[in-house]
Amino acid sequence: MKRVARWILDHRMVVMLLYAVAVAVSIYADSLVKVNYELTDYLPDEAPSTVGLRLMEQEFESKPSNLRLLLKDVSIPEALEYKRQIAQVEGVKDVTWLDDSVDVTIPVEMMDQDTLNAWYKDGDALITAYVDSQYAKNALSEIRTIIGEDNAMAGDAVQSNETQIRSTQEIQKILLIAVPLIFVILIFSTTSFLEPLLFLITIGVAIIIGRGTNLIFGEISFITNACSAILQLAVSMDYAIFLVERFGEFRNQGMEIKDAMTEAMGKAFSSIMSSSLTTIIGFLVLSLMKFKVGYDMGLVLAKGVLLSLVCVLTLLPVLTVSLCKLMDKTQHRPLLPTFKHFGRINARICVPVALVVIGLVIVPSYLANERNDFTYGTTRMIVDPSLRVVQDQALIEDLYGKSNQMVLMVPSGQPAKEQKMVDELNAMDNISSISAYQSIADNTIPVDFVGRENLSALMSDEYTRMVITADTEPEGEEAFALVEELRALGERYYPGENYLTGGSSNIYDMRDTVIEDDKVVNSLSMIAIGLVLMLNFKSLAVPLILLLVIESSIWINLAVPYFSGTPLYYLASLIINTVQLGATVDYGILFTERYMEKRRLKPRMESAAEAISETFPAILTSASILCLGACMLGSSSSVDIVSQIGFLVGRGAAISAAMVVLVLPAILMILDFPIRLTTIGAKFYKKGAKDHENEEANTGHELHTGADAAGERPGRGGKE
Repeated sequence: MKRVARWILDHRMVVMLLYAVAVAVSIYADSLVKVNYELTDYLPDEAPSTVGLRLMEQEFESKPSNLRLLLKDVSIPEALEYKRQIAQVEGVKDVTWLDDSVDVTIPVEMMDQDTLNAWYKDGDALITAYVDSQYAKNALSEIRTIIGEDNAMAGDAVQSNETQIRSTQEIQKILLIAVPLIFVILIFSTTSFLEPLLFLITIGVAIIIGRGTNLIFGEISFITNACSAILQLAVSMDYAIFLVERFGEFRNQGMEIKDAMTEAMGKAFSSIMSSSLTTIIGFLVLSLMKFKVGYDMGLVLAKGVLLSLVCVLTLLPVLTVSLCKLMDKTQHRPLLPTFKHFGRINARICVPVALVVIGLVIVPSYLANERNDFTYGTTRMIVDPSLRVVQDQALIEDLYGKSNQMVLMVPSGQPAKEQKMVDELNAMDNISSISAYQSIADNTIPVDFVGRENLSALMSDEYTRMVITADTEPEGEEAFALVEELRALGERYYPGENYLTGGSSNIYDMRDTVIEDDKVVNSLSMIAIGLVLMLNFKSLAVPLILLLVIESSIWINLAVPYFSGTPLYYLASLIINTVQLGATVDYGILFTERYMEKRRLKPRMESAAEAISETFPAILTSASILCLGACMLGSSSSVDIVSQIGFLVGRGAAISAAMVVLVLPAILMILDFPIRLTTIGAKFYKKGAKDHENEEANTGHELHTGADAAGERPGRGGKE
């Protein structure tokens, strides 16, 4: 590593030029990355609703509506004119209104009243349409111009478009607010005003390159797009701090600038690698999910952390050496205390505190996890009641009810059997309307007589489809019970040849997929990170302790929604299980390594007190950055699932840090004997016969560690 480090430092201009080119190319490449706002696209290929959707797209040109328009106080001719104008908008297809079901030239009193009230009620008209996602932004803007501000528009197309607009704006807003606040936190944890700027530039370059290299995936999900930058910034800042702190230590020993950085890159390499490895593994495990949002998010975040690691080991040394004199001129005194008293007090009280936390917090939190009110889909991603899109949705539903649309497809050619199915569908609760051949033509009339071109939306050469509209929420017990009832009906008449897709059917499959993923992802992340910890500590007991502490932190984090009565996105809980474990287990590694080092020389209580005082500043800094960055994501995003992931990650960082400082020391002290027994080379301090040897070792250790053993951060001065 030292030879590589020396080459990098000797070719600083080449390195900076390469990064400048990489940033320029990445900024352009980022503009080419497609962002997908349809989570149903990430269902497994073998999911029943995915199979049905694929088949429907092959068999039928027209698609079920994803847009509902409310026109207030209009006559029938005026509504027909609105319909005509809307149908001419690019990207809009299958515009449907009352005239598609009845003859609107006859008096309304003579029309079927149920049909009339479904489309036209008290002078208000409801028009539905399908909007192609490729044209959605411009199409919806043009439709709004046509119908005016007094009328309302809602549906999946509106929700998806609003999510796209807001998430794009909010990413910039979050970074603009979070970066200065993180800069302030870094000021407290460093001794130069320039250092935080170098850290932010380094990780910022890694983020830009990361976003540009997302082009290799073709497209990424909107969740990944919204979360990746701020999470990459928050979880990888430690690597920069580790390197520059090592650099300061070697400069204090009188080394030249280049020599000090060369040594720092060599010495910090293993600690930075081990720290990043657990985080990368945590993200990579997400990529094993069948629900492909995990695959998408896992690869993007793992790649981002890897790029941060590369930038810290190449770009940061170049910037630091080049600007070292300016760093010296912008030094300030350490702003954080040494935490010696905090360490001693905490070591004395941590055992009773740990017992209280285990009994009164961890156990109830574990039980609460199983009782959360989970949400599986993201049909309504924008929920802020102050926003127009939410108000329009509520207005339309108040007048015309909910519209949860599904499509049931069966092989064509058996009209009698289809009629029986339609009759049973009409008899079901929660179904407000059915669009099928039998609903527009007599079953005894041959299809060819009616004309297949007139029935193309409902019949193809091979399949008949029934468009079912339910008055339920997209998900919940009622909606899922209806999905099961519809699938059972299809299976009864057409075993193995029926396909239900759309609406609640997609969310039903999403639920089954993420629940199955949960079992696999949690187990694999625990095993993978456990193996890394086992190799790092050469111990059986220590990895189990660290995993238990962080897993308990996750239980506490996920119990908060239960006790606050807030629905929890299952996908968010699944993501946080791996992200919090991978990103915050570093706190436990840092503390445990220092404790084990002290324990070879001193008794348990004293080792814990010193380890707490020496590692608490680093843990506090790291957790504060992750907590602040993630909570900024949570508070600034109006996209519900993104906001929830942000708050979960931020709260998880704070809880993990508290557990490592308050509970982990107690567990290590209580389980001292099993740790000694199951750890290779664990030569712990013992009173008695070997006191003299321990005293000599302790003296040598104090001479070696110097000021840093007392928890003090070295300055940046030194011989140049």
